[in-house]
Amino acid sequence: MEIVQPPSGSIQNLNRLIPPNHEYNYFEEGDTHHFKYDSNEYQLVNAWRLADSAFLAYIENEPVCEQHFKKIGLNKAKLFSGSSTQCYVASNDKFSIISFRGTEIKRSNFVQDVLIDARLKLVDSSIIGKTHEGFKAALDEIWEKGPNLKGYLQELIDTNQEMYLWFTGHSLGGALAILAASRFGKAQGIYTYGCPKVGNSEFVDSIDKKLEGKIFRFVNNNDAITKFPLSDLIISVELVETPFPNIPFPRFNSPLSSFQLPELYQHVGELKHIDKNTNISTYPSKKVDYNDILINSSQNIFESTASIISKNFNDIKFSLIDHAPEYYSVHLRNNFARDLGSSTN
Repeated sequence: MEIVQPPSGSIQNLNRLIPPNHEYNYFEEGDTHHFKYDSNEYQLVNAWRLADSAFLAYIENEPVCEQHFKKIGLNKAKLFSGSSTQCYVASNDKFSIISFRGTEIKRSNFVQDVLIDARLKLVDSSIIGKTHEGFKAALDEIWEKGPNLKGYLQELIDTNQEMYLWFTGHSLGGALAILAASRFGKAQGIYTYGCPKVGNSEFVDSIDKKLEGKIFRFVNNNDAITKFPLSDLIISVELVETPFPNIPFPRFNSPLSSFQLPELYQHVGELKHIDKNTNISTYPSKKVDYNDILINSSQNIFESTASIISKNFNDIKFSLIDHAPEYYSVHLRNNFARDLGSSTN
């Protein structure tokens, strides 16, 4: 496999970077490099295939997506849609991939998705601990009422007790994948991409313990979305001019003062950080300046969102560009290609 060049974060490539993308080569060489559906460990090929699945979930066309999923041996794909989310369950008689769509920008439901993301309140997860109110509400739309995703997954298990279930999603979709897997109680693996924080420590500890070694969260370079919600981060007061919504910011006399907000939200799973050179490490490189990311993340994301809506593309910040799902797919594909090349040399 040859290394492919990822798209640049330029204005000219913006339409390509904002999903859905009907032109992307999903599941390249799927009949050669197989998804390891029964693996109990981290697999790079699975990370690549699941990144493609999360990317594909933005396309609201069941027949088209089914044709793509067939490339990796999944002969049936069913779409579950709510007003603020959608997911595909692609399956065969051995394994299923449940992929959730993230926040959409191009479509009319963008505002609805942003409102889902912006709800900071923690509520009972319905399993154990507390989770993000907006994420829970989004999953509720398709879980038991309406499309009944839970019932469909149970049918798959009833048909084959050995069915392997894999959950994935990008952005908001990653959060929904985590919540769905925790509710259903059975998952062979969960891979998320650009996922925000999902719940409190009780919720996170519970799912991490239940699925230890099976949850992996990918962060591409300075992806700002992974810093949200911001309620458990240290803020340098002199650099914060506008408080974040719904979070009280005390003022201090010293310009160097800082404070620790109460810990509320945490991430789920083992971190896989993709650095600016597209290398993957289990922990972020020390060269990544997270204080700088923190200071700029909130301003960047709101300015970038406003820029996209107003088509003032020159103001789009790279921390939001890093969130594009195509980067996750391309970088993981290239990492797999490099590993494949080194193993054959």
